[in-house]
Amino acid sequence: MKSSAYCLWCKNTLSSNHIGACPKCGKEGKHITVMPDPINVKVKAIMPSIAITEIKEFYKKNNKVLFPGIVICVIMAVITFFIIGILGIITSIVLGILFFLYYPAWKIRIREVKEEKHIFKEQS
Repeated sequence: MKSSAYCLWCKNTLSSNHIGACPKCGKEGKHITVMPDPINVKVKAIMPSIAITEIKEFYKKNNKVLFPGIVICVIMAVITFFIIGILGIITSIVLGILFFLYYPAWKIRIREVKEEKHIFKEQS
């Protein structure tokens, strides 16, 4: 390993094991640079490539669940029309909560992921 040092203030060259103030300017502060020995490294050729990811996301109606949800909506409207007072309010709130919890099941989220990797070869 190679190492070199110099004074931070006057840039005077110092030994790497120097301790104390600079002999030239008298201030303290040293910058040390250490360079490791070169290592033999074999580098393989890197092939240029590109990866493409295509994501499709869409919703599909769930017909098995759609009809009961519509029935809940109609029943809620009819009950709130005919039942008056606290009982009608409580019933409509309960049916509204049931409708709110049931609504996400009407649609099925479908996500398709398609990945492609293209490697470009060198032309000789």
